[in-house]
Amino acid sequence: MKRTLRVLALCLILVTLFAGTASALTFETLDNNKVFSDETIKKEKMDSWAREEIMAAREAGLIPMLTDDPAYKDDITREQFAELVVKTVEAITGNEAPMAAADTFVDTANESVLKANGIGVITGRGAGVFDPKSTATRQEIATMISRALDYIKKETGVDYAPLAGDVENFPDKESIASWAEAGVGRLAANGIMAGKLDTISGQTFAFPQAKCTVQESVILLYRVYTNTL
Repeated sequence: MKRTLRVLALCLILVTLFAGTASALTFETLDNNKVFSDETIKKEKMDSWAREEIMAAREAGLIPMLTDDPAYKDDITREQFAELVVKTVEAITGNEAPMAAADTFVDTANESVLKANGIGVITGRGAGVFDPKSTATRQEIATMISRALDYIKKETGVDYAPLAGDVENFPDKESIASWAEAGVGRLAANGIMAGKLDTISGQTFAFPQAKCTVQESVILLYRVYTNTL
């Protein structure tokens, strides 16, 4: 009996000691909302030069949920660009863009695609094909943004990219398709789409046939938006 009491007393002393120690520790509850998968981290990753304008575009509500949930560094698809450009156009005009007929395309019924087509920003490939999953080049994006600017001017009465510009200053101007020259030149002249610096030659190239990424598309449309402020 005495031995049992001694054991109980010892246990009581140990519990008291450890309780005192434990009271000095801080335990954090794991917040599952702050634990990101490798896939999520990859999708959120962006180039350092893009971060400031992308964060500003987010703050302005210009980045909707995009089809297929792409990463910022992914090449943008025609469908995803339609979603971005419509969001920007509607934010600037304050009005919902009209949609083309639901049966306009045989390969997509995406409302943003139909809106982008309805306002004359994006056309199909012919025979009712839109080709939504196809990626877009820089010269294609420039052309579509120029058309969006034309629509915005029609709706607001203001030309937010008034300088026509040209492509003569780009060393790779011969690579720009004739149908894209006006759009590329206009965006360059109005500070929306700059060329890319070649660190070897020190020259700035248009790279018209390079694929346009999601982060580049967000930034281009954000610059259109800021031109209207």
